[in-house]
Amino acid sequence: MGKTKLPTKLKVMRGTSRVDRVLSDEMPIVSIDSIPMPPDCLKDERSQECWIEICAMLVPIGLLDIVGARQIEMYCRAYEEYVLCEDIIQGQGVKEMLGDGKRRQGVFGVRNEAFDRMRKIGNEFGFTPVSKTKIGIGTRREKKNNMKVSLR
Repeated sequence: MGKTKLPTKLKVMRGTSRVDRVLSDEMPIVSIDSIPMPPDCLKDERSQECWIEICAMLVPIGLLDIVGARQIEMYCRAYEEYVLCEDIIQGQGVKEMLGDGKRRQGVFGVRNEAFDRMRKIGNEFGFTPVSKTKIGIGTRREKKNNMKVSLR
């Protein structure tokens, strides 16, 4: 099994794009060039703000397309579930909800599942420092130049 093929757009962003490395069977990506309005399914103001923040991060670097927007919608819906569960937990108190050492379930399970979905989708879009390095946001040249300056 070989290396994972990267989209040409990411290779360009990383500064590693070469003519001989262009994928012949690559699906064309049509980037969204402005921040779209939050989808109607996002009812909570916090999830709508989440949508705008993420799109504002992805649009300028050309990483938001129609398919990606659907994944961001799923991320924001999971975020909405997560914050609603946190509101319930904070309102009722953790001790009252757990009772006498019973297995965590119910609202805790929903919250944890929502967090797992957010983490998985977030890793695909570079929402964490580690996943940013995996998809190569920024260029290697800039990092090397910064390292040279700091070594002097």
